[in-house]
Amino acid sequence: MAVLCVLQSTHGLLLLKRKKPPHQGIYTPIGGKIDPFERPIDTAYREIKEEAGVTVANLRLAGIMTETSPIKYNWMNYIYTTQVDAFDPPPCNEGELSWVQYDAMHTIDMPETDPIIFDHIRRNQFFAFDATYDDNITLLKLIDEVTNTTLYDHKINE
Repeated sequence: MAVLCVLQSTHGLLLLKRKKPPHQGIYTPIGGKIDPFERPIDTAYREIKEEAGVTVANLRLAGIMTETSPIKYNWMNYIYTTQVDAFDPPPCNEGELSWVQYDAMHTIDMPETDPIIFDHIRRNQFFAFDATYDDNITLLKLIDEVTNTTLYDHKINE
């Protein structure tokens, strides 16, 4: 289990260009694994402090995403969001932090699920995503179980 933390400001979203797998070299929200006996929201507060160097007060659970593959890439992610005042991103041992404006999202590499997550957050629409991958971590299907809607199908999007 893990958390993803989407920090929003007038400068856009704070994203991490990861230097380690998974998603090495591409942009993701900050976050990390939930420690034993740790609540997901406490993990989110901890990860934001560790990776972005800031303390936030008002996290909101935006949604949940389950990721399943035939290899060791199987996660349940709690996705939190909050509004923050823009700040200069500090050095981070996980990669390079940057503010990315919504209208520039199409210019950077990120997991295929993330623009859909960001769109739901922007619309303040709670989600429960079920993402299915192949053994190369290629997204095959993304379903929102709240609305019972297929948001992505590799067969259709090829």
